[in-house]
Amino acid sequence: MRGIESGKVFFYVEKDLQTVLAYENGKLKWKTNVISVCGKTSIGKVKIRIMKLKKEKLQITFGKRSWAEIEKVNGKIIFVALINNYR
Repeated sequence: MRGIESGKVFFYVEKDLQTVLAYENGKLKWKTNVISVCGKTSIGKVKIRIMKLKKEKLQITFGKRSWAEIEKVNGKIIFVALINNYR
């Protein structure tokens, strides 16, 4: 199981490595698919590579050079960046 705990909420990446779920007190709070919202990356595998806990958001790295943030309260995804010409 891949996940991070923050207080009573546990954030978990599903086996498909594209979907993030939030459980509060053992009950599903929200579920969101990062790849379907942000789109497939042109560089790297289409999967969540890193999930970091920030104060109000989860920071998600997917593909090789794509980032998104998820609001911890409601699961809303904000696409942050895609770097194509990184050297």
